[in-house]
Amino acid sequence: MIQNRKMRQERGTIIENKDHKALLRVADPGHCRGCAQAWLCGVDRGKGLIEAANPDRLPAGSEVLFSFSSRTFFYCNLALYGLPLMHFLAGAGLGALAAPFSPLPGEGAAALLAFAGLGLSFFSTRRILRLLQKKHGFMPLVTTLAEPAALKKNPDSEQGNLG
Repeated sequence: MIQNRKMRQERGTIIENKDHKALLRVADPGHCRGCAQAWLCGVDRGKGLIEAANPDRLPAGSEVLFSFSSRTFFYCNLALYGLPLMHFLAGAGLGALAAPFSPLPGEGAAALLAFAGLGLSFFSTRRILRLLQKKHGFMPLVTTLAEPAALKKNPDSEQGNLG
């Protein structure tokens, strides 16, 4: 059974609240640019904006930490990598069944339909994941208020200048 533990946390600032959701500006959008699954969470790579569940209704302007649950991450990756594989194998299977009726020599029909299925998966996977995101709430979760960035960069700043 997949447990619902938190994955790596990211830092962001709440821009606006709507219902139990918040629009966040990601503190380091470089992490999003390097993420192959950035489109899953709806991040706007150019602006570093992301929508996240905000059950505690933290106010706009708050620096927060947000993360995906491991369960959500697992299912999104399963769909991201499993659906293209299933499309590829289904295309190959249909091609193998159609091979006796195909004018292509050997396993040409199987290879052609396998890659056609893989191509189809690039369009269908995104749509299926968007549907799951809307239906099941596959989105990051605002977990807590973050400590101010100034304190995180320099933990000795509270002690004052001793020199």
